[in-house]
This record gives sequence, C-alpha cells and structure tokens, in this order.
Amino acid sequence: MRKLKIFLIYVTVFILVLQTSLIIGFLRPEKARAASVGNFYPTAGIDKTSGTYNLTSSDLNKLVATDGQYYDSGGNWPKNTSSFNESEYIEFVFSPALAGGAVVNSVNLTQVYKNTTANFLTAAKIKVYTGSTFIGEIAISAPSSDEPEVTSTVDLKTDFSIDTAAEVNSLKVRFLAYVSGNNNIKSKHDLVRLTVNSNQSPTAPVLSLPVDGALTNNSTPLFEWSASTDPDGDVVTYTLQVDNNADFSLPEVDADYFSPTFYSPISDLADGTYYWRARSRDDSSPPAYSSWSDVWSLTIDTDAISSVINFPASDTAYNSTSWQNIAGIASDNSGSGVQKVEVAIYDQTADLWWQEGDSWISSATAIWNEASDTESWTLAFPNENLTDGHIYNVLSQATDNADNTQESVTEVANVLYDITLPVETLILNSGAVYTTSPTVSTTITNNADVTGWLLSETQSTPPTDPTWQLSQPATFVLSAGDGEKIVYLWLKDAAGNLNVEIISDSIFLDTTSVSNVGTIISSPDGQTLKEGAGFILSGVTEPYATVTITIFSDPIVKTVLADNSGFWSLIFDPSVEIISAGEHTIQIVITDKAGNKSGAFKIATFTIIAPTVITTAAAVPAAPASPVVARQPAQITAVPSTTVAPTPQPESKIESSTPQPPSEEGKIKAEETTATRDWNRVWVTIALIIIAIGALTAGYYSYKWWTKGKKPPTPPSVPPTTRW
Repeated sequence: MRKLKIFLIYVTVFILVLQTSLIIGFLRPEKARAASVGNFYPTAGIDKTSGTYNLTSSDLNKLVATDGQYYDSGGNWPKNTSSFNESEYIEFVFSPALAGGAVVNSVNLTQVYKNTTANFLTAAKIKVYTGSTFIGEIAISAPSSDEPEVTSTVDLKTDFSIDTAAEVNSLKVRFLAYVSGNNNIKSKHDLVRLTVNSNQSPTAPVLSLPVDGALTNNSTPLFEWSASTDPDGDVVTYTLQVDNNADFSLPEVDADYFSPTFYSPISDLADGTYYWRARSRDDSSPPAYSSWSDVWSLTIDTDAISSVINFPASDTAYNSTSWQNIAGIASDNSGSGVQKVEVAIYDQTADLWWQEGDSWISSATAIWNEASDTESWTLAFPNENLTDGHIYNVLSQATDNADNTQESVTEVANVLYDITLPVETLILNSGAVYTTSPTVSTTITNNADVTGWLLSETQSTPPTDPTWQLSQPATFVLSAGDGEKIVYLWLKDAAGNLNVEIISDSIFLDTTSVSNVGTIISSPDGQTLKEGAGFILSGVTEPYATVTITIFSDPIVKTVLADNSGFWSLIFDPSVEIISAGEHTIQIVITDKAGNKSGAFKIATFTIIAPTVITTAAAVPAAPASPVVARQPAQITAVPSTTVAPTPQPESKIESSTPQPPSEEGKIKAEETTATRDWNRVWVTIALIIIAIGALTAGYYSYKWWTKGKKPPTPPSVPPTTRW
C-alpha cells in the first residue's frame, strides 16, 4: 500500500510538470523549429473597435486553439453602413523569428471567429503589413445566422508575395468588419494562427586557411573552412568563390555543391592578389543557402625576386676614400614584398669568404650575411676589412614574403682595393723653353694604371671630384699673358688615389711679334759696287734672335744668330756669294727665340756694276781722284703703329754695346766703289752731248726742206731701235 501511494505521488508530480510546460509553451511565442512546418500565434495585438486596447497575454492565450475560449472585440463593429471604417480594427502581430536565410515555401493565415448575437456581420476583410509597410488587403467570409463559426484561411505568399524570412518575421494582420443594419454586433475570435512552411538555412562557413592576407608561392593553394550546421538536419554542401576582384564579378574559381570543407583549384592561378569566400546550402527542394562567409584576401607570388648591387661596381677600383658600405635595391614584381637580402663577399686574391663577425674564412660555398632593410638595403662593410691590391667579388640574393628566393644571384666582379699612389713625369712642347702659342703639347710618361688626368696652373690639390680627363691629354692651353708658365699634373688611378709628389714643367709663353729690326750698324745702302766686291751687314736686335737676310733679285738668303746682347754681323764674301750686276734690295726678317717673326724690313738698296772697256780717238783725261770717305753706320728702325718691347729672356739681360766700326778691308772696298762711280758719270755725260748734237742737225735740215717745198733729203739709215 505504501509503495502504491509513492507511485501515485510521482505520477501526480509528472502530470503537473507536463501541464505547466504546456501552459508556458502556449504563453511564449513559438520560434522556428527544426521541422519544415511551423505554427505561429500572435505575440501582441491592438483592439481599436472602442478606443485603443492592447491585448494582454490572457487575451492572446485565447487565440492559440479552438477550445471555445474566445476573444471578444472591445466594441461593436460599425453599423448602418456599407463600408469599412479603416480606423476601427483588431491588429494581430506575429514574431516567428525565422532564420535570415530561411526559404519560405508557404505562409497561411487561419482565423476561426463568429458573431456575438444571432445577427451577423455584413462583411469582413484583413489588411496585411510587414512592419509599418502596408502590403495589401483581401475580403474574408463573414458568419451567417446559421453558421455560428467561420474558418478563414488566406495564402499570404500567393496573395501578397510574403516569401522571405524578414517579411514573415515582421508580419502584422488587421481584422475589419461592418454591419449594414442597425444591430450592435461584436466579433469573437477563437483561433488566429500563422502557418509557415520554411526551410531554414545552414550556418555560414567560417574560413580558416590560408589566413587573411596570406602570401604564398603556391599557384593552387588549399582553401579550408569549418563545417556548417543545418537547423533542419539537412545534408550540407558548399560553394567556394575565388576572384581577383573584391566584388566577385567574374570569379577565377566558382566551385559548387561539394561536401568536403576544403578545396584546391584545378588549374594554376596567376600571380596576384585574390579574394575568397564560401557559403553552404542544404539539400531541400528548393535548397536554402547560408549567407556568405567573411571575405579574405590571398596574394600568390611565384615570380622570382631580384636584387641589384649599386655599390661597388664591377671592374672598378676603390681606395680608402672612395670605398663605402655595400648597398643596393631589391624588388618583387608580384607585390608580396621583399622579406630579406643576403650578401656574400669573396676575396679572389686570398680565396676566402667574409663571415659576419669580422673574419675571413675558407669555404667551398658562399657564406651569406643578411643586410639591413629590404627594398633599399645596406651591408656595413668598412674598408678596414679590405687588403690593398686584393680583388673582390660581391654577391647578393633576395627572398620575398612568399618565400621565393632569387633564382640566380647578382654578382659584382673584379673589385680592386688599391691605396698605392701613382707617379708620372710631364714634359711641355718636347722640352722647349719658349712657345708662341698658348696651346702646348704634353708628354706624360710612366702612366700605368692611371685613369684620370688633370692639368692645371694651380699647385693646390684639386677638389675631390673635378673635371678629370679620362684619357691622357695631348695638349694644354696656357693662361693668357706672356711670361713663364708652370703647369702642374694631377693623376688619379682606378681606385681614385691622387699623386702626392708635385709633377710640373715650365715654359715661357711669348706671343708678342717682333715690331722692328733694331739698329742697323753697317750696310751697302745707296752704294754702287763693282761686281765681285764684298760688304758687311751688321746690327743689334733681340738677344738670341735669328736674322734672315734676303738679297733681291738674285735672290740670296742668309741667316745669322744674334748673341746674348743682340749683336749680329754677316760678311758677304764675293768668292762665295756672287751678286749679279744691277740694282739690289736687302730685306731682313727677325725671329725671336720664341719663334715670333717680324715682317720683312727693307734695310738697303745698292747697285752692282760690271767692269766697262771704252775705246776712243783721244784719251780722256782721268778725273782727279777724290778722297774716299767712310760711310757712317745706318740707323734703320722700323716703327709699327704700336711699339711692343721685346719679351724679357731668361738667359740674360740685353746689354747695350757700342756699334763696331767697319773693318779695314771694308774701307778699301768702299773707296774703290766711289772712284768707279765717278767714271761712270763722265761716260754718261759724253753720250748725252752726242745725242743732242744729232737732234739739232736733223731739225735744221727738216726746216730747210719745208721752206723750199722740196722733199727733205733722205736721212742716213739708222736701225729702228736707235731712231729718234
């Protein structure tokens, strides 16, 4: 008996709990369930048939079943009318809370209601809203006198296109009625139910790999995500889209309806940045789709990265001043970016590799040292690590953020470290002391390993980077102005080393032309000399000048060099220089030591006569001998428009000297020349007298013939060349 009582107590408690659960379930709004069909009841309401009345939970509980519990309208429906009063209605609000991606197959509204008296409503309708938006209205049946309850079902999807979860979740329905007669009638609702046939969407996938913003050198990467769940328990498949545009307008990959939660493209994707997403769908008909997952990006980079070494340069020499840290740039064409740059330094001369930590070691393969920075990288490597005269190779390789390593390393070869200074010699104009041209030739010797030349009249060390000549200069232009010029030679070898010792040469620049011949001391100017006679030319001009003497019209050309005082002298020996009979002119040209020439100066005119033998009936008495007087030295100075003083000479100053008198031999020849000239004048006078007498005789006989009218006598026959 006691056990039976305990059993009955347990049964009673179970029944009470079950009833309580059912009551609570009716009181709460029903949410979407895993089943495809759901019944939903009003969760709120307003009655405006008599003022405004908000339905209570007790009122709403009367609408969940056809159990004879009715909700009566608060007031009577309009009477004595043939139309609805839009301001009087009962509004029922539904909150199904369907999942956002749920597929709505059907939406039906069912109402069970009747009149409060034997009289009946004339007409009834419902108005449909989604939120505050009016969708439409439709007439429904009104109860008649012999039909105490009416069941009205409206297909909201067909009649009002309510077909989305959002529209169903915000659905509101208003019930309106009126009475054409004069009867006070209320409505009584026993059931208001929304039946939704829907297929709830599966959950959206959650992307996992590759991570957002990943970089890879794999052209067919594996895309992975977490599995979706379906509230209805349907089988889920997936769609993957991969596109190089964020709007997925033309996906490179658009794979549909596969079941694994991963996918790898069938064909290679080109290098670049891609965006990818996934979604799920169930196997219902029609299927329900989840929303798209988040959009992640991925950069594919299979291009080889490259690096360039900007310093040092191949086949180039450097010294302690020009050497810098090793530096360069790196670039990645696909845009994944440079991850790192590594540098290897090889000493060809010693066959050693540099290892970070200030040491050279022997290795069969390159030893790489990571540089600082990426796109513009630098490896600190001071010149203290280098050895004079050694040749080095420098290599670089870059790695991008997609782990692509440079396919072939960049190499700078044959880098010479040289701190030995060059030495050479300089010779101007082949060692000449003077020059008349500012442009002089240069001879540079011992020019091995020199790559830069600089000629200057400045002794100070040139700037670090002047305008160096890359080939040995053959000439140099001196600065303006006559005088001594000192030219300095600066040298630079391939490493940039400059000579320390002074290399120079000097030369005198003399561009001043000789403006006069100086002073003529002796010359035969104005003299008549017998054939075979000699004479002396002498004078004073610039020291060490060359005097070129020309006798026209034979011509005879002689040169003589002035001494350090400028005096010059030349004896014309008749046994060596034979001057023909006739009148002659002497011109001289002065060339100074620099090579400047004067114009041609006429310094003398003289006559040479041949010996003459005259036979006459009577001897002509010899003219009395006249004393021979020696001629004074001729002072001939050619004065140009502007007189320029001779350029000072380095050897010695020009000293004034007294002109030397003619020698004794010269005096004798001068006396002989004077006597010969006097006899010539006598013979010319006699010839002129004879010609005058002949002319007078001819004139006399012509006159006699003319006056007598007779022909004149025939004159004696005279050759045409002597006819007067």
